[in-house]
Amino acid sequence: MRRRREALSAGASILNDVATGDAPEALGAVAAEYSAMYVAMHARGVPATMRSLAQYGDVVAEVCAELQAYVGRVLAAGVAPERLVVDPGLGFAKTAAHSLALLADLAALRALGYPVCVGASRKSFLVADEAHPPGWARDDSAAADRLGGTAAVVALSVSQGAEILRVHDVGVMRQAARVAHAIALRSGGDLAR
Repeated sequence: MRRRREALSAGASILNDVATGDAPEALGAVAAEYSAMYVAMHARGVPATMRSLAQYGDVVAEVCAELQAYVGRVLAAGVAPERLVVDPGLGFAKTAAHSLALLADLAALRALGYPVCVGASRKSFLVADEAHPPGWARDDSAAADRLGGTAAVVALSVSQGAEILRVHDVGVMRQAARVAHAIALRSGGDLAR
């Protein structure tokens, strides 16, 4: 917690909770103390156990329900609702198919009533078997070469109303987001919150 306090004292304004360590009540209290934004990311377990916990009947419904419960704990710690952001936690206790299903239904996450953050940049699910439709050649790109897949997720996420994107290649992804937003506006997309 000391490093988080130091970062906030030095001017940081967002705490990104990857839900794998500190209790949300403790981190939420620190965020509330500094009036920081709080990104509540869905995950199950810790890195060593996540793969075994990637078991869902309906990944979208379960992630939304678990995030809603998690958000309740953060709000109870004092974080103001307008300072809260939710993140589906792509790849965190999720298979590639789970991550793709969540990306296909960001509206369900938006229905929780908080801004949505998507962090798909360079992740392995972008080249997993599930990301290869029938008849498409396999792509085994290394992480640094997943610019196209990342841009696709950025564009689709923005067109579904995602407000925050966690990316590596900021300039390229900003352009992808800007164009996707312009197209969504012209097609009657509901991007306003």
